[in-house]
Amino acid sequence: MLRPFAIIVCCLLLTACHKVEKGTWQAYVDRGDKPSLGMELTRGGHGLEGAVYILDANKPGDFAAGQRFPIQVQRDQPDNVFFVVFFAPHEPDRVILKLNEPISGPEFHAVMQSADGRGDPITFDFKRVK
Repeated sequence: MLRPFAIIVCCLLLTACHKVEKGTWQAYVDRGDKPSLGMELTRGGHGLEGAVYILDANKPGDFAAGQRFPIQVQRDQPDNVFFVVFFAPHEPDRVILKLNEPISGPEFHAVMQSADGRGDPITFDFKRVK
């Protein structure tokens, strides 16, 4: 009888010790002859949300001028974020964002790649914007 109670207390203590930083981070990469690609991640009261952006070639880094594609986060782990993005209706792209460190602080580094391993990885240097 005491054992289940002790397990619940330990779980609650571990959860309380793991503080998640709330905020918004953005990053973009110039891909030469291809449109620039941007990414925005927001951690709030409802978990991690975000979007991938196809940015205007004449306005690099201007997320407001880009085309926004919301992501659906499937798993949010300290070293990986697994998500789906729909660039076309009914055609999901499954993606892994590999984090060098947790999403927090003024900046962090991550590499985005297709979950099936096709395509070249894209490196992002995220900076906190909110």
